[in-house]
Amino acid sequence: MARAVPGNIDRGGGGLRPGHGGASAAPQTAQARGRGGGHRHARVVAMAIGVSWQQAASARDSANAAARRAEASKLLALAELWFAEDPTEAVLLAGVSLEQADTLEAARF
Repeated sequence: MARAVPGNIDRGGGGLRPGHGGASAAPQTAQARGRGGGHRHARVVAMAIGVSWQQAASARDSANAAARRAEASKLLALAELWFAEDPTEAVLLAGVSLEQADTLEAARF
């Protein structure tokens, strides 16, 4: 059995003691207890994921634009080859090239 000590309500048995939690203790903030960094960490991670997603979308858009330009270049090369044999077909190919990527070379053709 625990005995009462002046200044403490109870030394054993888990009773209330001033300054050590309990109903009379002032509530501590999460930051004072050392647990406040969790929300900050989550925000930093969320921001990093957002930036990464934006960079991936930008890279995907750039890759798609490059693929369209490459396809347009191939169509224009075919148009130039076919011009002597079938000018109408060559003009149609140049038009499709312009639809893929609006380039000065295809417009001049």
